[in-house]
Amino acid sequence: METLTLEVQEVQDLTANVYRVRLDAPEGTKLVYDAGQYLEIVLPTGETPAFSIASACDGKSLELHIQYLPERENSKALLALLQSGEPVQVNIPKGDCILRPTEQDHLLLIAAGTGFSQMKAMLEHAFANPTQYANKITLYWAARSSGGHYLEELVKTWDAQYANFEAVILAEQVDTTWSGRKGHVVDALLADHTDFSDCEVYVSGSPGMVYAVQDALEARELFHDRIHSDVFAYAPRTELKELK
Repeated sequence: METLTLEVQEVQDLTANVYRVRLDAPEGTKLVYDAGQYLEIVLPTGETPAFSIASACDGKSLELHIQYLPERENSKALLALLQSGEPVQVNIPKGDCILRPTEQDHLLLIAAGTGFSQMKAMLEHAFANPTQYANKITLYWAARSSGGHYLEELVKTWDAQYANFEAVILAEQVDTTWSGRKGHVVDALLADHTDFSDCEVYVSGSPGMVYAVQDALEARELFHDRIHSDVFAYAPRTELKELK
């Protein structure tokens, strides 16, 4: 891990509360990270909020998907920093939830909300390396409401483009215009699969969502070492129990 100063090239609204940020490395600096890793942005206050990197590594630039939470002062400070046009300092790379080739037949990527950002980087890496990731790949992207899939068209394009890729887009709260699936991601997983023994699984979302998925899959006899998530490192269950 190292601290780099990166240029802010783009801050784009994707929804009312999610924006996409592109950071570029200056000349002479090369970005090095693996698909699935994250970075920390150093705020003027010294706080270092973490964000999954949403693009496969090309050495030159990277993408972030950031949810704006107006009730949080650090979220306001972050948006102000990024919109100022000033370079930002980042700690990169961080995290051990890295996409790796697997002998399993099925790669299962499960995301909620902006947890999609981590899966986007993994998918881009897999699509760029088809001989290593020729196995079936399924993305489950869940959101609380039908407006939460901020890059739905991109996912649909991938679904049509790659024969080994399938996307399942679902929401818990929907309106009459919704054409995807309705419901909770755990229910969808269990309805679609009776056997997870051939799966390698990556999960990105809140601790509650990740552990609900883990419990459901382990109840179907999927080994713990084939379920991967950053949550296991930053919010282990022992700490969650102590907070209750």
